[in-house]
Amino acid sequence: MWKFLIEFWTGLWKAGPTGDTAKPAVPSAPQPEVSEAIDPAQLKQMLGLVSELTTKVAQDVGDHNKNLEGISNELRSVAENNPAAAAALVCKLLVANQQLQGRLTRAEGMLQMHSRELRDAVTSARTDSLTGLMNRRALDEKLNECVSSLLEDGTPATLMFLDVDRFKHFNDTYGHLIGDKCLVHVAAALCAKADATDCLARFGGEEFVAVFCGQTAAEVRQRAEAMRRSIRHRPMIIEGCCKPVTASGGLAELAAGESVAEWIKRADMALYAAKAGGRDAAYEMNGASPDKIVWASHDEQSQSATKEGSQRSVFEAAAEIAVEAFADTSFVPSVARRIAEWRRGGTTLTVMLARLDRLDEANSGWELDDRHSAIRIAMHATRACLREMDMITRWQSDGIAVLLPNTSARDTKTVARRLRNSLAADSVGGQVSLSMGIAEGIEGNDAKRVLERAWLALEAARSAGPGGVAIHDGLKAVLVKAALAAK
Repeated sequence: MWKFLIEFWTGLWKAGPTGDTAKPAVPSAPQPEVSEAIDPAQLKQMLGLVSELTTKVAQDVGDHNKNLEGISNELRSVAENNPAAAAALVCKLLVANQQLQGRLTRAEGMLQMHSRELRDAVTSARTDSLTGLMNRRALDEKLNECVSSLLEDGTPATLMFLDVDRFKHFNDTYGHLIGDKCLVHVAAALCAKADATDCLARFGGEEFVAVFCGQTAAEVRQRAEAMRRSIRHRPMIIEGCCKPVTASGGLAELAAGESVAEWIKRADMALYAAKAGGRDAAYEMNGASPDKIVWASHDEQSQSATKEGSQRSVFEAAAEIAVEAFADTSFVPSVARRIAEWRRGGTTLTVMLARLDRLDEANSGWELDDRHSAIRIAMHATRACLREMDMITRWQSDGIAVLLPNTSARDTKTVARRLRNSLAADSVGGQVSLSMGIAEGIEGNDAKRVLERAWLALEAARSAGPGGVAIHDGLKAVLVKAALAAK
């Protein structure tokens, strides 16, 4: 019996700490990628702390081994008729093992902490401190990777430069702090539209870059343009007023044999063409000269999307109808609730999205710097046309969203007509008009799809000119402005 115990504890000593939670003699941690951008003094300090920790762990393990060796020798000398002494030595072994276990656990915790600090330092060295996007150093690494990937296995990549329009005037007018907020605002708009494989970076100043890894210009052209347009659709609120922010873009696909500098130069040439062409647009450098990117309607995009490319709905692609775009964030859940009630045998519902048309510049009675006052007039006129059960909220900076329970799309045309008449009868109605898109709940539609259809109808209405009205029947948007002309 004692011989068995001696052999068992001798094996324990050689193996070190035991049990399901046993830790290695030297704690391990994920190895971060070390960047040259880390401050050398900071890196030296971190490495010094880790060195001290590993030295302490090695010393603890060495002391433990010596302790176990002594106890093992004592076990061999214990007489088989002295079980009390043997039991005491076994307890001593267990205590020594547990003590080392605790020290190793604490050491591993410290090593994990240092590893996190090092990873944070690496991230900080590769991140723009203002916007949280990749910085120029990290971008250069990514662009070089793209060039290598195209050379090695033909993986494509496309680059888009974005420059905030008239940013110097913005800074001069509102100050540099608001200017910084504007850059953060633009970064947020880009992030909201980016896919997991996209890389976003701040190139410097008011310039941003999107790298579409593994994709050709033809594949990302419309998505890149949607990303740029999303900036305009997220105006900033400054001193209680909505201030539009726009950006110009330049797109270029990486060409075979092209260097990073040449690739950047072509994207920059496309960006310059967008600036020269009047800003708030994007051009693509796909040949000897840049061409303007023509924005396809969402109907056209959804029809041309392949089954593999995307079952992603227009709702997901349109920042305009994201939940956070509604001033009352309960609007979308309310639509969903009404749809659920309708499916259980309740009455139908309709959603109407309306947006301000261009203010009448010929009428000098108003001098508006933005559409803030105009949308208040439109909200007031819309409320006057609704029932108590109807729900209305601000949508984006220049839009109105209305939920009409127990109302069909055909009945909603009457609401639209009353609203048009109400605006026209107002003393300043000549300056304020709305385009409207209407969608009724239909089988198979959830809240997002109904909103998507209302948005598509609105886009069709806006394309028809000021005051346009369209209804989406589930297949397409149909203009009904002529039907509304008669009062």
